[in-house]
Amino acid sequence: MSRLAGVLILLSAGAAAAAPKPRVAVVRVEFEGRVPEASQVFLSERLVAGLAAAGFEVTAGEVLRRGLKSGPAPSSCRVESCYRDIAQRLAVDYLLAATVRTDRKNYEVRLELIGGDDGRRRVEARDRCELCGIQEVGQKLDSLASSLSSSVAPATPPSPEPLPETSPRLDVPAPSPPSVVVAMPAASPAEPASRATPWRALGWTAVVVGLAATVAGGIVMALDGRTTACPEGTPIEAACHTNTRLPAGLLLGGGIVGAGMGGLVLYFD
Repeated sequence: MSRLAGVLILLSAGAAAAAPKPRVAVVRVEFEGRVPEASQVFLSERLVAGLAAAGFEVTAGEVLRRGLKSGPAPSSCRVESCYRDIAQRLAVDYLLAATVRTDRKNYEVRLELIGGDDGRRRVEARDRCELCGIQEVGQKLDSLASSLSSSVAPATPPSPEPLPETSPRLDVPAPSPPSVVVAMPAASPAEPASRATPWRALGWTAVVVGLAATVAGGIVMALDGRTTACPEGTPIEAACHTNTRLPAGLLLGGGIVGAGMGGLVLYFD
């Protein structure tokens, strides 16, 4: 009896582990504002990874396009009938539309989860990120994707198979985990926030050179008005002084302008 109980426990655990996950297809990811192409690819991939980590089976990118060989593009869908058609053809439970809006370094992220059976919006999740880098925006996407998982029901699990008759030394194979379908457009694996750009190098160079010129200008200005030897032919009673205002002004002005321009380049890069 104890061996049979152990077998039942193992089979129950295997059935739970093999229960299908909610299936979702990412039909569009829209970017409003100035978002570099590399950042768009990074955020799209981060969204898919966040959904998979939250417990969804995700279809996106090339896998989605191969499943919809005809009909309107998924990104053009805006009505319930179109959403229902796509969900039926892809055999998914939900569709997801994402919007990333940016104004300089301020981002607003919105995820919209749409029911595949009726094409209606089920959940909408929003968040803002003030003065953020692209990595922080990716973290916001992870949090929003996780919040969606608590609002949906898992896919209908398959009917359990009848228990086999017990026999001595019965081996129950460990269940294999369900697979996650993830495919996005080809892109560089490196995250855009971690890559140095020529503009960034130029900006730092301008800042360093500008600060050095400003310091040098201050030193040259401090030498202005000091007593110095007079040129030959000057009357003995005359007193001569240094005049360094022009070079000091050039160094100070150029240094301030260069450092300021470098700072602007770093801000907008």
